[in-house]
Amino acid sequence: MERILSAFKNLYKGEDVAKTHWLIVLFFILPCAAASVFRFCDKDTKEIWIPLLIVGSILLLLSIIPMFMLTGFNFKFLNMRLTDAVGLPKFDLDCIKIAIKLIPLSLVWGIYIGVPSFLYLGAVILVFVAYMSANQKEPLALIVGLCLMMLFLFLLIIPLFIITPFLKFINMKFAEKFEYTSDMFNPLTPFLYMKKAFKDSMITALKFVLVGMATSFAAQIVTMIFVIFIMVYSVIFALFVPENSNLFIMPGFVIPVIILSGICALVSAYVQFITAFAYSDNLMDVYKEKIRENV
Repeated sequence: MERILSAFKNLYKGEDVAKTHWLIVLFFILPCAAASVFRFCDKDTKEIWIPLLIVGSILLLLSIIPMFMLTGFNFKFLNMRLTDAVGLPKFDLDCIKIAIKLIPLSLVWGIYIGVPSFLYLGAVILVFVAYMSANQKEPLALIVGLCLMMLFLFLLIIPLFIITPFLKFINMKFAEKFEYTSDMFNPLTPFLYMKKAFKDSMITALKFVLVGMATSFAAQIVTMIFVIFIMVYSVIFALFVPENSNLFIMPGFVIPVIILSGICALVSAYVQFITAFAYSDNLMDVYKEKIRENV
């Protein structure tokens, strides 16, 4: 527990640390705003879907640069932690350069992980559809089918959870010199790392499942304040509109609710980002002791 707390404390040390954290929040504004706009598209707002989709798409495109900055910043942090430095790195154009250089590695591992996962999901859905077609008249068939599908989906989460720390080790190796080596693209590399550091990596990962739950709960408490604001505003606004009007398409309602929803998403994104940094900080100890010195 002391090492976990130390990891979080280290993220708030160093020069201009407050400015850096505010920049993290700033770079999350556009992605969170885009997510909030798209989330507002439902059956109650179908009359304004087109403007919502246009605005959301523009925000999403504008989010590319901030997300590149945050991705490169993450790898600069890994590079910094390899030297045992505390605090956070600085945002600069190198963040974008690193993120662009990372694209081939991300695409390759996206294919390695994504294709088998989608094939598995497709097989589960096909089996579920076939099962339901063969048991249409059975009253419990739907319940049994849904339970089995949830079970098989859960079985997919387990291997993804297990392999995640070892994928992070590949990121850490790239962050050492921001250069590629052939083993980074080898699909067997995570399994090689498992042989060297499976126990320590899993212990760290399991600890941060609990830490993530705790930090997410704290973020939920903060976001509940804004949820209450949304509910109160909705009730007050509804009192001043004609009885048969669609509240969900009025700009005076839509814009404030999207803004407040965006703030909720912003709080959650920041907390998750910082928690992920603390996780990487702890996992870096395993990398330096078991992987880096033995590769």
